Amino acid sequence: MKKNASHLILVLTLFLLTTTNTFGQIALKNSDLKDYWNMEWDMEKLKPQNLRYKDGTLLKKGNYIFDSERGGLIVSFYVNDSGQIDGALVAIKGLPPLSDLQLNYRNDTLVKYERKKEGVVVQYEYLEGDTFYKKEYDEQEKLLCERRYRNGESIYSKGLNPSGWIVDDEVKGIREWYSGESNIVFQRETYKNLQEGITQKTEEFDEKGNPERTKIYYKDSREKTISSNGHYEIYNPKDGFIYKYSNKGKLLKKTKLVSPMIIE
Repeated sequence: MKKNASHLILVLTLFLLTTTNTFGQIALKNSDLKDYWNMEWDMEKLKPQNLRYKDGTLLKKGNYIFDSERGGLIVSFYVNDSGQIDGALVAIKGLPPLSDLQLNYRNDTLVKYERKKEGVVVQYEYLEGDTFYKKEYDEQEKLLCERRYRNGESIYSKGLNPSGWIVDDEVKGIREWYSGESNIVFQRETYKNLQEGITQKTEEFDEKGNPERTKIYYKDSREKTISSNGHYEIYNPKDGFIYKYSNKGKLLKKTKLVSPMIIE
């Protein structure tokens, strides 16, 4: 039954390609266009397709069936009053199984791409507001990675490595490492929106996510390490001393940092 249906679709497609305006479909080939349309795109940059005829004029409003004349790619799509691709682009031949791929355009720009494998979404890319999302899943629908873009620039990433999730939020200026696939963070780096004079802050947590240690890096090269009990120490490379303080700010100890001697 599936074989017959596929054969019927192919026969219908070939018929439409040889008949302009048949059933409202306008036949279109790359040889009709000003520039070759290979359908490659940087979706996160929201680049419009800008299809034009050889003389530079816009495509007129209507439903099109397009033959790439290269690799056997055949798709159908709709062009609006402004000469822009609008709505779903349907693959008829030359792409993964038709039921496994969905593409949607908005005013000449591809804003949604969904790919399935055996009925499960394994790749999903879409525009929401001013943010473009790219997500990948395994065959059990588990998220493997996610990236977000704004104005074509990466603003967020989340991915799995052997130790667990790594999340980098470039808007907040925070990078986090998690234990496995849990929501328990074991290390956090903050590199934006810090107090004047501070370049970076690193926080470490125990296996339950409780704060253990915070390290602050200053522009003048000083380093401050704060323990969970509030005690802290400051290392000043300019004089080579480590100053240890109580949680109330009282100096407890001053130690000269001695570099190990290297014997050649």
